[in-house]
Amino acid sequence: MPRLLTELFPQFCEDPAFVQLFGGVLVERVVDDRRQSRITLVLRSGRPVPRKARQQLCLHLKGYFPDRDRVQSE
Repeated sequence: MPRLLTELFPQFCEDPAFVQLFGGVLVERVVDDRRQSRITLVLRSGRPVPRKARQQLCLHLKGYFPDRDRVQSE
């Protein structure tokens, strides 16, 4: 069942810019590719989220997946 990104990572809700960009974004699924040492967040939104914002989100989330080399979003 998809959940709001802000529900999964509520600590980011303190940043108004984050809430403005990601407030209605759903996390459809999280794919853990152990062979590639990569986490992929599959996001769904009614409006486009800028690529740079998604890249920054992935950089912040890297700390939650320390045993993976890469966190990316689709």
